[in-house]
Amino acid sequence: METLSKLFGNETKVKIMKLFLFNPERVFDVKDIRDRVKANSSKVRREINLLGKIGLVKRRVGSKKRANSHGFILDPNFVYLLPLQNFLVNIEPLHPKEIIKKITRLGSVKLIIIAGVFIQEFESRVDI
Repeated sequence: METLSKLFGNETKVKIMKLFLFNPERVFDVKDIRDRVKANSSKVRREINLLGKIGLVKRRVGSKKRANSHGFILDPNFVYLLPLQNFLVNIEPLHPKEIIKKITRLGSVKLIIIAGVFIQEFESRVDI
C-alpha cells in the first residue's frame, strides 16, 4: 500500500479507489466509506469529491423508499476503468507466504478457493 499511497497521494484515496473498483455496482454513502477505509469523514469527503471530478465515481440520488439507493457509485463509463482495476490488482500482489500467514490465524481450514481479484475476474462475488 505504501507504493500506491505515494503514487496516488495518500492511503485513504487508494483505499476508496479499491473499494469502488472492486464493488462496481454497489452504492456507498460517506459513512459506509468512512467505516470501510477507516478514515475520518472530512478526508473521505475530500477524496470522494476529487474522484468525482475526474469521473471515477458519481453521485447517485435514489428514492427514499429504497435503502442504499443514494450515495456514490463507480462510473462504469470512466475512460481508464479497466486499466486502473488491472493496475491496482497487479501493483502489490499478495505473496503466498502472506496469504498462508493470514489464513492460519483463522483456525482449521479445510478448503480454500481463490477467485475474483486474485484471478482478475472482477465480477466474481467471492475473492477467496
